[in-house]
Amino acid sequence: MKRSLLVVLLGVFAITGHGIPSAKGENASFFGTAWTPVDLPSDKLYPQGTVFPIGGYAGNIDREAANGFTFYGPSYGRKPGQYALAKEHGLFAIGHVGIDMNFHARGNKPILELSSDEVYEKIAAQVDALAPDENIAWWALYPEELRFWIVSEMDYLKAATQAIRDHDPLGRPIFMYEPNNRDAASLMETGYLQDIIARGMYPNGCGQKDDRVWCRWAVEQQRLASEGLENQPFYIAVPEMYIEPDTKERVLIEDWVRHDTYVALIGGAKGVFIYSLSTRPNFPSHGYYYAAYAKLARELAGDLGLGQVFLFGERLDALSFEVVSGPEAISPKVGFGGVTDVVSYSPLSTASMAYEDERYLFMANSANESIAVIIEGIPEGVLVYDVFDGTEHGELELVKLGPLEVKAFRLTSD
Repeated sequence: MKRSLLVVLLGVFAITGHGIPSAKGENASFFGTAWTPVDLPSDKLYPQGTVFPIGGYAGNIDREAANGFTFYGPSYGRKPGQYALAKEHGLFAIGHVGIDMNFHARGNKPILELSSDEVYEKIAAQVDALAPDENIAWWALYPEELRFWIVSEMDYLKAATQAIRDHDPLGRPIFMYEPNNRDAASLMETGYLQDIIARGMYPNGCGQKDDRVWCRWAVEQQRLASEGLENQPFYIAVPEMYIEPDTKERVLIEDWVRHDTYVALIGGAKGVFIYSLSTRPNFPSHGYYYAAYAKLARELAGDLGLGQVFLFGERLDALSFEVVSGPEAISPKVGFGGVTDVVSYSPLSTASMAYEDERYLFMANSANESIAVIIEGIPEGVLVYDVFDGTEHGELELVKLGPLEVKAFRLTSD
């Protein structure tokens, strides 16, 4: 195989923080800066605080609280008492506001005709009722998937988001779920009115099940939209949990979940919003998916604290990665999930970040076959630990990753 060299520039997605010089001796330049605590409360959900956001649509409050998730909701349909119950169980809540406009005229019923002023007043009343609850961390607006090319739907989005901003004294972020096939240009059409870009990432649902590098393309659309917008919304992963696979494929579910989510986080996502945690009919694989996402929740928001690295880690100087075994490049399928042209990627996604006085390295293989990677740029004397099992790894020069495998390493001189 022709050897390909991938140089990852770690300045992308860099976050400015308050640092002090690192006491790492001759390796100080490698470890960068040692971080002091960020100036955010530890008992609020990001971006108001440091708690990493991971939760999902239509969940179960008792179950999610017991499994390491950090927020609840929204749920379709009204559930009296859901906000109070989430708070009682230590979960943040997502405020769900909106009007059933029936923009698609479903059920042989007409579209609800409301002026922008009427939309504003109705949404404002909903926000006034919920705003005193400081446990509500974000606002989710419905209807979802509003079409930017339909004037009435954009008028609704403008009036509704303005009402939320005017009537929420805490200025909590607003989002509307964006469909699975929107590219960066489409996301910008609605993203300028939102604080979070939440675009579906469902490879099994859009014909990319066997070409999961599509997840990298999908999160890239969110990043490009965010960078291109003046309001600079942050973006979150919205991975899938609703398509029943073939029984023989259940053994792949954990690999799917881990690959898709970590690729999105490597690509700059600042939270995980699963669609959906519901125990829906005709979905016997729910337990397999749920176990995989619960494991992720513990890694990101539990004792490992990896969510803090993805939220506040600083992506610094360049390492180099040479794929010496496996495919040179892979591509998502054209004509599925919004992909209109051939785009090629290395099978390897990486993120190297300084957090506190250590360095973290995340690696994900999006190929359906194993790869081997040579890493250059790590000084001698650096200790390397496997983040997921805590074992010392030894020198980090050649790393092998199985199909869709994710690895993470903690690098320190202590």
